[in-house]
Amino acid sequence: MARQLNLSALTTRRLLRYVATPLVVAVIAVVLFPTSSSSNTTSSVAGVSSEGPASTVTGTNMTGNHWLQLDEQLGAGQRLVLSGAFLADLVEDLTSVNITQIWIGLPSGTWSNTAVAEVSNASMWLGDVYITLGVLSNTINPYYLFVRKGSSQSAAAFESLDELSSLGGAFIELDASGDNYRIGISDRTAADDDPAVDDFDAWGGQKKETGEQGYGITNADVKIFFSHHGSGTDLDYANVDWTALTEINTATPTTTTTTTTVPPTTTTTTTTVPPTTTTTTTTAPPTTTTTAPPVVAPPTAGPANPVTGSPTFTG
Repeated sequence: MARQLNLSALTTRRLLRYVATPLVVAVIAVVLFPTSSSSNTTSSVAGVSSEGPASTVTGTNMTGNHWLQLDEQLGAGQRLVLSGAFLADLVEDLTSVNITQIWIGLPSGTWSNTAVAEVSNASMWLGDVYITLGVLSNTINPYYLFVRKGSSQSAAAFESLDELSSLGGAFIELDASGDNYRIGISDRTAADDDPAVDDFDAWGGQKKETGEQGYGITNADVKIFFSHHGSGTDLDYANVDWTALTEINTATPTTTTTTTTVPPTTTTTTTTVPPTTTTTTTTAPPTTTTTAPPVVAPPTAGPANPVTGSPTFTG
């Protein structure tokens, strides 16, 4: 039956990414997480329909392995939101006498209503990707979620329905091209994840995806498998409030671009000029040497000539 449980407040995370180039005009891109498409719309799921086999249902009471299908399809660029409150409501009516499980995902081309979903055989799920919700007996954390891709799996466990309601949650989505199928689940280690807001890249909890496979899906059915485990494990799907499921546009990062004009950079170049050496050459006029004539000593008077009595000059 539907349960009214308190939901915890979700913490908003933000990531600032700065991109700049060495140009006169720099562009700053701000990406805010968590975020969703600005044109997001929300619609509730009307309910589910029985897919068979007819032998395993009486009215709305599933008495054996049985398939259900949501009344709304999931379109390209859409996300199915499974809140913690919805998961707690769904798992509340599962018995813990044995292992009982609910499997949810998009079907592959090999799906049939006689297929039995098992970990060892996931071929009925698109890309082998799906969610498992269940109850274990005699454990501290009996309520659990698995997101699986083939044999690869990641789990989240909860000790009570209240904890599952407040900390649990999941989403199933197709990207805008319908080529990539993705699932995420939240747990106590990523309690601020919000399946109604966070995009796949920003999701902190466990997640799986097929990757770009070129499916080209426009609309896809959402299948639900009830794994029955004998006497005492029946499930009446009319007791579940399926309208608590919602479909929204696939969350995408919203990027705000701000253009800031940066003043041009002035570059000053200093050039060192080596000192200039000036050489001055002076041509001296030739030196003229004048030779003085020899000095002739005047004659010196010698002794007088004895004959004449006149002095005798020599020189």
